[in-house]
Amino acid sequence: ILPLWQLETEDFEQRPRWLERRRAGYEQAMREAGAEPMVPLVYRQLPIWPVDTAERFEQHARLAAGYLVEHVRGKAPPDALLAVSDEVVFYAATALRRLGLEPNRDVLLAGYDHCWRDWPLREYESAIPLVTVDKRNADVGGELVRLLTQRLDGDLGEAPETRSVPPVLVETPTPAVPKRGECP
Repeated sequence: ILPLWQLETEDFEQRPRWLERRRAGYEQAMREAGAEPMVPLVYRQLPIWPVDTAERFEQHARLAAGYLVEHVRGKAPPDALLAVSDEVVFYAATALRRLGLEPNRDVLLAGYDHCWRDWPLREYESAIPLVTVDKRNADVGGELVRLLTQRLDGDLGEAPETRSVPPVLVETPTPAVPKRGECP
C-alpha cells in the first residue's frame, strides 16, 4: 500500500502536523498486518482552485501520472494507493487509466475525509475510493462546543484540554468493474 500525498509543500518542516500522525498510523497498521510500510510518495499540488474545470482536472491527473509511473510500472508495484484525501483519489484513478491500469482492479484506491460523493470531480472520473475515513466532523464540532461551554462555565482548570473523537473507516459501494478487455 503506497501512501500518495499531494500537498501544498514538499518541505518536510512545513507539512501539517496531522500528516505525521497519519503516517505513524499507516506504519503501525502495516506492521501489524505483517507488511513493510512504503515511503510515502509526496508531490506538490497545483493551485487548488478552480478544480471544477475539465482543464484543471486534467492538469492534476497528469501531474499524478508523472509521479506514479515509476511506482506502478516498477519491479514491485503497489497493490493499493492510500490517498491523502478523497479528492486525490479522482486524480490518481485517472492517472492510473492513463498508465494502462484499471483503478480498483489493478490498483485499489483508498481515500480520506469521506467526502467523495460531494466532489465535483466525479464528473471527470467514475472510480471512487473503496474505503475512506470519516473524521466525524459533526461529532468533533459537538465536542468543541462542549469544551468551550465547560471552559466558559468555569468547569475546567487552567490547563489546556485535549479531546479526541475517533475516526471511522467506511467501505464505499463497490461498482462492478469490467474484466480486462471487456467493454462496460
